[in-house]
Amino acid sequence: MLGGTEDILSGVEPVRALATALGAELRLLDDCGHYPWVEQPDLFRLNVARRLTQLDPWTPVRQS
Repeated sequence: MLGGTEDILSGVEPVRALATALGAELRLLDDCGHYPWVEQPDLFRLNVARRLTQLDPWTPVRQS
């Protein structure tokens, strides 16, 4: 998950709690609020690209 350290809409703590509940990795971007893809587009794209390169394309996705 990606979030911003300056998120005044949801705050950082609820984002941390959600990441923990989902077992997800959380990265918080400095000088960024609720919309990291708008406020820090280069850092957002870099973090998404790094995460996507870590995924194994042969691992099946579970269907709910």
